[in-house]
Amino acid sequence: MTSIAYNTFFRKDTVEHNEECYVLWGAKWWRFWQGQCLSYSKGEPGGVEFDYNWVEDNLNGVIGWVHTHPSMIASPSSKDDNTMRAWVFSLGRPLVCCIKGSDGLRAHWYLDDESPSVEGPVKRFGSVLTGVIPSGKNIRT
Repeated sequence: MTSIAYNTFFRKDTVEHNEECYVLWGAKWWRFWQGQCLSYSKGEPGGVEFDYNWVEDNLNGVIGWVHTHPSMIASPSSKDDNTMRAWVFSLGRPLVCCIKGSDGLRAHWYLDDESPSVEGPVKRFGSVLTGVIPSGKNIRT
């Protein structure tokens, strides 16, 4: 499991024009969640791909992804929406899409494969992200 470059990934003074990504591997308890940033990928200015094989090998612990929008706010793009909905449908469980943008770090929960994402709180502690899953629906773990 790779956790390289997280120091620059989360530094506010780092100017990186390419998108970067980690898989969030962790757990959910009731409405609380915690994920370790693992399996680092670096992409292009307009997108980044994660290591699909790593995700397939670690499906049970995958709770979502965190990636950068270097010159945009931390809101999901249409590509983010489509990707997250496909994974929620495939895995049959809610997933989080954390985005570090020009306005900081934000967590967007995809509770099912049809509804819009719902923003919830997120905090970073080193290479670990933690937060609360937004209310409104029963969360399957």
